[in-house]
Amino acid sequence: FKDNAYFDDCAEFCEKWDQASFDPDYPTRPLEFFAPFVREVFARKSYDPAVIRTGERMVMSDDLIAAKRSTS
Repeated sequence: FKDNAYFDDCAEFCEKWDQASFDPDYPTRPLEFFAPFVREVFARKSYDPAVIRTGERMVMSDDLIAAKRSTS
């Protein structure tokens, strides 16, 4: 699987987000914190080409956006 184009993305996801979900001492936010993000995603036009770009690789995380969200 290491030859797959998305192998590094999978490894990054597991390291940053998936593994932490199994740590009972990991600091978590209340469900209400995530509601605006969920609403934003579901308010989008389905399969909008501005969001879904077939064959185009995008970075999985943006440190500037993450920092902004962490202070919200």
